[in-house]
Amino acid sequence: GLAQALAFIFTIPGIPIVYYGTEQAYTETRGAMFAGGYKSPIDHFVTGSAFYTKIKKLSELRKNSKALTHGDLQVVYDNPGGAGALAYRRSFNGETVLVLMNTAEENVIVSGLATGLPAGTVVDMAYSEGSPPTPTVGAGGALQITLPKRGVVIAKATSQVVTPPVPAATITVTTALEGQKFADDVTVSGTITPASDKVWMILDSYIEQATVVTVAGDGSWSTTLPVSNFPPGAQAHTVTFYTPDAQVATAPFHFTSNVTCTPTVITRIDPTGDDKGPAGTYAYPQDSTFHHQMDITGVELDVCKATMDVKITMADWSTVWNPPLKFDHVAFNIFFSVPGQTGMTAMPLLQGSTPAGFTWNYDQFSYGWQNVMYGTSGASASAYGSPAPAPTVNADPVSKTVTFTYVLKAFGVSSWSGIKVYVTSWDFDGIKGVFRPLSPGGGQWEMGGGQPGDPLIMDDVPPITIP
Repeated sequence: GLAQALAFIFTIPGIPIVYYGTEQAYTETRGAMFAGGYKSPIDHFVTGSAFYTKIKKLSELRKNSKALTHGDLQVVYDNPGGAGALAYRRSFNGETVLVLMNTAEENVIVSGLATGLPAGTVVDMAYSEGSPPTPTVGAGGALQITLPKRGVVIAKATSQVVTPPVPAATITVTTALEGQKFADDVTVSGTITPASDKVWMILDSYIEQATVVTVAGDGSWSTTLPVSNFPPGAQAHTVTFYTPDAQVATAPFHFTSNVTCTPTVITRIDPTGDDKGPAGTYAYPQDSTFHHQMDITGVELDVCKATMDVKITMADWSTVWNPPLKFDHVAFNIFFSVPGQTGMTAMPLLQGSTPAGFTWNYDQFSYGWQNVMYGTSGASASAYGSPAPAPTVNADPVSKTVTFTYVLKAFGVSSWSGIKVYVTSWDFDGIKGVFRPLSPGGGQWEMGGGQPGDPLIMDDVPPITIP
């Protein structure tokens, strides 16, 4: 994500700003670069480090490109359905640079991208992340490419033009899709030539989640566009049809889903005033801004077919530090147990284990400045696992409720049934980048009433199982 962000700011208009320490992948807040500085017994300035090398390449690329420093910017591709492909074109005095990024944590397909270049234009890969293939410009100046997760392509158009190959297959779609609005599932039909080739249906460019379509002997096919699986409300989406045999895809069809839902509501009340840790001995930091912001009074699950809202109501509320997510002095760690998936009991960085009989597959960490989700791959008691799609967050100071909205497909199952949710609270020190420490006596900015190695849980709600 950091590498992608750097590629982005070096290829958009404006002067790139890189804060010192970024090139050394600093995580220590206020850490000094050279020996003798704050928390710096040694020199950290390493010109061969990974991010130093990336920034140097990007800086040289920008310096040597008038298109990147003076050119216009035209967005030529994006994914309206969420994280995924973003592509833009920078042009100046005949020089053209194409930038493609995949912000998703999975591969995506880009098809029918209008480059604005002559058909068959040869492009040079100037910079990349994730080892993507070099783009090729096909008939009509259209581009098709599969981008790896978090992939980056920065490609310069050359003056060389070659005859693009004739596509080895043709896919037609006979059902009207472009610009349509659907409230329920839709049957989509079409044909493929040659008839022996396979057809995949790809929603919102996520090629790893493609649906295999049955093709008849004459090349005709029909499948269901699963509109009812989309989140409630008006949502913009795309659908692409692809043959892996010839590696040919249609341009994406843009449509809008408008699904309604009456949710199944599951409510759990949690006692007020039990924000004292597992043994009832913990105390808040002694600074006057702390009250009972970590006291959970209730959790409500609003479950629809494709989405779920988890609403957490608190006894107290503050925004003293002006957090962008509109709540502070509390951090949520929310764990999800998914049937059929191998889970863990150690809770990363919280110095504790999940309740008896509960193993987690997804671990969410959210406080006033950050909202992320992790899986178990690479996770341990001292480290988060691999990134996973995070929920959206909405905070309401009036009702003292934080609402997290999750999409079912992010959990890798077809139903919410049997998923368990375990909600905990603590606080996170954003200055030091650590969960707020615990000691017997506490302090202005640290918790009291426990040993340093005790679990970092001020309040929790026993696991809730979705029926």
